[in-house]
Amino acid sequence: MTEALSPKDAARLIAALRKHHEISHQRVEGGGLSPEMAMLRAWQAQRLARTYADFLADPRYEPAGRFFLENIYAPKDFSQRNADILRIHEFMSRFIPARALRTLTKAIELHNLTEELDATLLDVLLNQVGVTDSISEEQYAEAYRLCDNYDDRVKQIDMVVEIGRDLEKLVKHRVIGWTLRL
Repeated sequence: MTEALSPKDAARLIAALRKHHEISHQRVEGGGLSPEMAMLRAWQAQRLARTYADFLADPRYEPAGRFFLENIYAPKDFSQRNADILRIHEFMSRFIPARALRTLTKAIELHNLTEELDATLLDVLLNQVGVTDSISEEQYAEAYRLCDNYDDRVKQIDMVVEIGRDLEKLVKHRVIGWTLRL
């Protein structure tokens, strides 16, 4: 048996998943991931991959870097994945170590925050900066400044660092590392 997940941690995970489900449900009602949001996420993922190419080339950081690029910042709709996690939460809590579930919770909270920040950024890009079918560095920087959400962006970066550290510890465990790669 693994360390039991505390009721507080379980409630936090469920709340994060439910919030993400609400965000995803709104997206599904609107026809899924919009082409504009897919464009923004693809641009961000490419920019992050360029900016942090040295981390992605380092075997120590590559798994965490790929996780963020493919599971947090990717231009994909993750609503089904998160609905599946919510559905099997009780089962997972019996077999997956509590620290892994806490890291999963943090990752979903990061995803929720990122969704909110991206929605605001996309609105500014489209309605104030005039982006239509592609994004330039200058347009992105201008929209980023106009959003004026510095504290939330600092929180986002802090969460990325914290989750990265957690993932680095988790991937050292054979079963958890294998599961994260799935």
